[in-house]
Amino acid sequence: MANLSKLPGDVVTMLKAILKGGALIGTGSDELQIERSLPHGHVAATLGTVRRIALDRLILSSSKDAASRRHCDLVLAMIVDRMIAPRSKLGFVRAVDEETAVTSLGAVLGLGKVRDCEAYEALDWLLERQARIESGLARRHLADGVLVLYDVSSSYFEGRHCPLAQFGHSRDHRGDRPQIIYGLLCTREGLPIAIEVFEGNTADPTTLRRVHAEVPQEAAVRKIKRHLGQVFHDLARRTECRIEEGQLMPDHVHMLISIPPKDSVAQIIGYMKGKSSIWIAQNVKRKMRNFLGHKFLARGYFVTTVGRDEEMIRAYIKN
Repeated sequence: MANLSKLPGDVVTMLKAILKGGALIGTGSDELQIERSLPHGHVAATLGTVRRIALDRLILSSSKDAASRRHCDLVLAMIVDRMIAPRSKLGFVRAVDEETAVTSLGAVLGLGKVRDCEAYEALDWLLERQARIESGLARRHLADGVLVLYDVSSSYFEGRHCPLAQFGHSRDHRGDRPQIIYGLLCTREGLPIAIEVFEGNTADPTTLRRVHAEVPQEAAVRKIKRHLGQVFHDLARRTECRIEEGQLMPDHVHMLISIPPKDSVAQIIGYMKGKSSIWIAQNVKRKMRNFLGHKFLARGYFVTTVGRDEEMIRAYIKN
């Protein structure tokens, strides 16, 4: 038994930790050895910026499986590593692998052991989501009638297996090598919105025409999403139905709807899909007649009764 009240606070804290089973570490030069120290400041600043602008959520979107999360983490790591210290994909793998890491990036993202092929697999996964990501960026940063900037550049190839690599006017003064052309679309502030790669012998005006054709389509999609929810509610009221919950997704619609017993599900859904397609033709495509054969939504749909799972389904649609 002893009175500890006169001891310094840090000593009392240390004694409490030891009594709870903690280990005492000395302060001498031979007591504590630093085996490895990884630079972290630039990683924290760059990765923090990426997360603050929600780029990670935009890339991952609704894909929640383990493989997609792994690919997303690798894509984020490549973005951050490119900003910190540009290097080849093999150099990137060595820089983030837990055994050969040169920064804290791999540890912060929990990448662990990284195989050479994983970087390319992650890029293939990203390419499949390019259109959705670019649409999300356009919704964030572009409005109808906004000024956009577009520029074209090229890169020459040493390899022989790129299907887009062709001989053309070389900005790198390497006429002896095939090349690719790429065009970048951005806002007036320089925020990148979309990028497209073209064959190496594509003329600059041709790339502009192809990109110019895509920009009005993005504006049309934004207009559709801005008004389609109200259109569905109006159509539901005409049929004495009530939409309890709804969510417009990038390529489909979630809807919790109450239907009168006198009506069939197929009848109501067919009516809402047909009339909403006509509204889109009138207000987006400016088509005033001859709607026969006009389609916007796919033919199929999935439907189920909610029963006792109504609250769970409501929460799923909301989130």
